[in-house]
Amino acid sequence: MGSKASYQYYKSKGICPNCLRNRAMQGNVLCVDCSTRRSERQKIRRANPEKRESSNAYQREVYHSRKRKGLCTLCGEQSSIGIRCERCALIKNTKRKERGRYAE
Repeated sequence: MGSKASYQYYKSKGICPNCLRNRAMQGNVLCVDCSTRRSERQKIRRANPEKRESSNAYQREVYHSRKRKGLCTLCGEQSSIGIRCERCALIKNTKRKERGRYAE
């Protein structure tokens, strides 16, 4: 995929932003082919304990590095509310409320 703008453009037109050839599936961003390939790659990664552990170690390092620098641990932008930026904190809290895990 290219830039964020081109991604949004193809997504709004209903074209798969990954291959730029096929129409996206109903209720999905990707086409059937790209979605199937992505799913297969994820199954392979999850099945291999070495790859899973190295990926987890990398994600932990990114998290701690961003936290030390005062950046949002999710997106890497300047943190304003604890360890998250306002946008990521709002998204996280909204999801928690939807799942019933957040007392109002």
